[in-house]
Amino acid sequence: MIKERTPFHQPVVRRFIKFCLVGASSFAILLIVEEIVVTLLRSTSTLAVLFASSAGFATSVFNGFYWNRRWTFRHKAPDVANQFAAFLIVNLVGLALNNFFMFLFYDRLRLFHGISRSYILCQMLATVCVTFWNFFANSRWTFAHRR
Repeated sequence: MIKERTPFHQPVVRRFIKFCLVGASSFAILLIVEEIVVTLLRSTSTLAVLFASSAGFATSVFNGFYWNRRWTFRHKAPDVANQFAAFLIVNLVGLALNNFFMFLFYDRLRLFHGISRSYILCQMLATVCVTFWNFFANSRWTFAHRR
């Protein structure tokens, strides 16, 4: 009997699913830090939300690097410092994109306005938008297996 190969058997699809699972854990870290910062600032102004989002994003980078290197891409090359630098560059672009989408959704479009903690819903939407950039850039550059 011949096994039918589904899209989930494709290495890039499996890797993307793992990337999204790592991303979900990083997102949880981002939200926790974001909520703590917003609470400490006692403000949901656009500037406060962007600052809190940036703090959460920066904190979650370390989780993302560790688990993507170890589990998603199974990269064992000894050049950890260079790889982290590449990961950081990709994520700084991701942070800029994240802040752009947060500003757009939260401040300009005022999505979910009137809902308690609407910035969290905007953050979820921004994260979905940035995920594709992060996966593509990390798989093609940061964790590309060089021969």
